[in-house]
Amino acid sequence: MKFDDIALVSAHQAELASIMPRNDVQGIAASKRATVNCITERLGRPGSQTGVALARFL
Repeated sequence: MKFDDIALVSAHQAELASIMPRNDVQGIAASKRATVNCITERLGRPGSQTGVALARFL
């Protein structure tokens, strides 16, 4: 490999490294939000099975 090729590969790897963690953090945050919304939606609905089971349990 020539020096220019190595520099190009290194620059590309650095770019990927700077992009990947940000996307992972956003993905994790989005999945947590979706889970919380889903749970609160089920518990908040009066006739929901989850809400009824929770009320009996408590």
